Amino acid sequence: MNRLPAKSREQLSEEQLARLERMMKRRKPREDGRVGGPFDPWLLNPELFDRNIGMGLFLSSGIGISRQHNEIAILTTAAIWQAQYEFIAHKRQALKEGVPEHVIEAIRLGDAPNFENASDQLVYDIVRELNYQRRLSPGLYRQGIQEFGEAGLMELVTLAGFYVQVSMTLNTFNVSQHPEEEPPFPVLPD
Repeated sequence: MNRLPAKSREQLSEEQLARLERMMKRRKPREDGRVGGPFDPWLLNPELFDRNIGMGLFLSSGIGISRQHNEIAILTTAAIWQAQYEFIAHKRQALKEGVPEHVIEAIRLGDAPNFENASDQLVYDIVRELNYQRRLSPGLYRQGIQEFGEAGLMELVTLAGFYVQVSMTLNTFNVSQHPEEEPPFPVLPD
């Protein structure tokens, strides 16, 4: 259950309403009037909303690492943080980008995925190590530079960090998973 109550249009400031209307041009609202995902909590601060939307759009289309690598990084982060909504949303996208179902399921379970190529494994390893160790070992750093270049590694780290922030937002406000989907992780009591 969402901790943040749904707000009517009358309860929103002019700045919030303007952002909501802009978002509704790209995203259909749910039956309860929510936008869904991290967007409702972000709307509490219109400036933060704009900056997060901008960063999310940039990370989804303006960086050099592949869409498949993006989705592996996002799913890995969502699984570590057990962010229900994020995992479900990006599972769909990962499948579209060619990430095999068995890899997605292993990521969800915290098992070692059987990747078909070394670069997918490297993305997974980098994101896990950053989340669990809070740093990147010299070996993974060198591999990341060799595979993705300095800019590519920086982009991957930024992507992972952004989705940690998304996951924290979703978990803090207990944003419900998609209603038509089974939760991928245990649901904690509120």
